[in-house]
Amino acid sequence: MTRLLVVLGIILFLGLFIWLLKNHLTRNSKEDELREAELDSDLIDIEKEIVEEKVYQKNVSSEIEELKSENNINEKESSND
Repeated sequence: MTRLLVVLGIILFLGLFIWLLKNHLTRNSKEDELREAELDSDLIDIEKEIVEEKVYQKNVSSEIEELKSENNINEKESSND
């Protein structure tokens, strides 16, 4: 009788252990998926910022070129006068 109770206890303990392990592994895989999604979104944000910065730098460069050309025109006009 005691052997039967010990065997049943071991079986229940193993069943509980397997159930807890399964839940733990499922949670870990979901946490990993979440981390990957967060990294992907961070990467997308960084790429977006890089593109925005390139556009800004291009705009600044074109404005500088416009100012240089205006300055050259003004210098030519003043030298002609």
